[in-house]
Amino acid sequence: MKISTRIMRWPALLLAATFTVACGSSGSSGDVVEDDVIVLPVYEYQLTSTADDPITVSLAGSPLSVTIGHLFEGPGLFGEYSPETGDFSVFSGSSLTIEESGPLFANDAPAELITLFGDFSVEATADWTVPADSDPESGALVVSRGKERIEVAVINNGAGVRVSWDAAGDGVYEESEDFTWNEFDDLEDDPAATEWQLLGNFAYEGTIEFMFELAQVGIEAFDFINEGLAQTGGQVVVLCDAFSDLGLSVPPAPPTFPNQGALTFSWIDDGSDGGSGPDGAVGVGDSFVMAFDYCLEIDPDDDIDDLVNGEVGLNSLTEAYEQRTAGETLVRIGWEGPGVAERPGGIEFRGLEEWEIFDADGDGAGTVAAAELVSVIDGRMTLVFFEP
Repeated sequence: MKISTRIMRWPALLLAATFTVACGSSGSSGDVVEDDVIVLPVYEYQLTSTADDPITVSLAGSPLSVTIGHLFEGPGLFGEYSPETGDFSVFSGSSLTIEESGPLFANDAPAELITLFGDFSVEATADWTVPADSDPESGALVVSRGKERIEVAVINNGAGVRVSWDAAGDGVYEESEDFTWNEFDDLEDDPAATEWQLLGNFAYEGTIEFMFELAQVGIEAFDFINEGLAQTGGQVVVLCDAFSDLGLSVPPAPPTFPNQGALTFSWIDDGSDGGSGPDGAVGVGDSFVMAFDYCLEIDPDDDIDDLVNGEVGLNSLTEAYEQRTAGETLVRIGWEGPGVAERPGGIEFRGLEEWEIFDADGDGAGTVAAAELVSVIDGRMTLVFFEP
């Protein structure tokens, strides 16, 4: 038997889905200048779930988890990104693989397998162009599951999306349907949606949305990294939104939620510019930890808010500059270095819980909040931006 399609939507972290980096004001040359450092108008990027510790998402309310890999050794997803505008692209050839795991049987019914979509792969077959805070303007991907092929393609100059089904993998699409972006986004709530349409939607969200939401954690970390960390004990604490800000009381335990959670950003002096061992300065090769203590982010445009709990390790910072005529220029930055034995390079998710928060009875201020665990994320990914 299949579990309800209502839990199939990819979980989203509290950090904004838009793939952005805060880089200051625009310079006259079209470059972006921050603290006298030139940030180029466009970078290429590479984003890869590591082979030795791949990203794994455990779905709350389900015995299943999915493990994310790639068709080739790497990079997994690659393209271009504009720090100034927030626009990004995913180049043709980018890929994901999805492997399900969980108990084979349930309810003492050995003939009934519990599955989500089974194992499948996704490959971009045309470049995806995605403006900031908007739906893609172009792009296509193909989902492969056994012989079956499902194509998801942007149509009408970005006005909508077409999902097509090739049951036998012979290049002939037996069925095809066009959707507006709103219809496509809400497909998992449409009782008339077919299984292959839901798979196409799931694959799109995993490739074009979910992986970049995870990457956003590593991007947000750049804003915390500065020389001042060494003078402040290597730690910064930021308070999150409070349940009382929503006019709601704290959700009942378990777990025990605070009214106002916090994000703690910590520095680990792994790197040294002059040789082995720490050097007492924040810089290349160092690692960091973002520890979320039931950190709530209120979304004023939605009646469901997000909360995260757990840790993310940001291991082995890459940062490279070149001195040019226009000034010192950032040419490479990311989380990709070799790291140390106990902290290999990359963005490392350590049981990061994602919760949805909503008004339990809908009666407005003073009511009890409800908290629903959506997913738990583990594993490591590498992320790097570099000059084209």
